[in-house]
Amino acid sequence: MDGGTIFLPMLPPVSRYLLSTAIQFIVGIFIILTLQMVFDLFSLIGVGLLNQSPALWPPVHDEPWHMSSLHEFWSKRWHQILRSVFLVMGGYPGRWIAGDVGMLFGTFIASGMYHEVSLCMGGAPFDVRVLVFFVAQAFGILAENAYRRTTGKRVSGWAGWLWGAIFLLGIGQLRCWAVFLDAVDSRHESKYGKRRRIDALSARTPASLRPVLASNGRCPHNALSFSIYH
Repeated sequence: MDGGTIFLPMLPPVSRYLLSTAIQFIVGIFIILTLQMVFDLFSLIGVGLLNQSPALWPPVHDEPWHMSSLHEFWSKRWHQILRSVFLVMGGYPGRWIAGDVGMLFGTFIASGMYHEVSLCMGGAPFDVRVLVFFVAQAFGILAENAYRRTTGKRVSGWAGWLWGAIFLLGIGQLRCWAVFLDAVDSRHESKYGKRRRIDALSARTPASLRPVLASNGRCPHNALSFSIYH
């Protein structure tokens, strides 16, 4: 898993983050469909072979793409299979410590730890950004509650969908500050630093290609262009 990224450095910032957002969206759809497929398989076994009531096997998701707020997404639209686990492991202890706010954060912390520990058990190194993503959801829901108390209205409609998408598709990538710093570094890269990389590569390049490198490093060969710029 080391070295992998959905942020392709050879692309300009706008194209880079449009692509990473599209990848994030596709992965989300893949997760939804995979969970639905597994759930449907078990429901067929339960109803068809074990003669269980279909009422015991409601749809695992409730059309998450139709969310109107972050709160609605996590409390209704997304699957609730592990709801009790996260409440017991984090929500109830959090409420004992800090009331409703503690319950909110405790639930998402438990969810984040569950997902991260699962990845670590598969051999991945611990990545705190997974936990940051889930904790950020609690902050987003707190902001929605503050908006409702201030205006008397719930977050809803297309604005609520966009708000939720920022937390799910935006922060779900590499978190806001990492994206921002990467874009700033790309835009403020020194032309002299670029020149030094070209000169260093030129020393290892066949003589026939060196005139191409001298012309500001532009080369039609994709692999060489990638090495020059990145």
